[in-house]
Amino acid sequence: MLDVVNFFVQKLPHALEMTAEHFDEAGLANTLTERMENMSEGQLAGLGVHRDDIPVVASAAAGLFRIANNAKSGNK
Repeated sequence: MLDVVNFFVQKLPHALEMTAEHFDEAGLANTLTERMENMSEGQLAGLGVHRDDIPVVASAAAGLFRIANNAKSGNK
């Protein structure tokens, strides 16, 4: 019984928080991808991004934003 209580009190909230963070990160990566896909070749070149690299760059940027946000709020 104590294991069940422990799960709902300690493990489940943490798992839900991690899942929400992944959805936020995925949503941000999607938004960045869409915005960069709408940029001209010149705009992308100004950012140092090749059109073929947009998904990788957007995913990396979203991950960095998550890390920065976690550091700002004191989370690991």
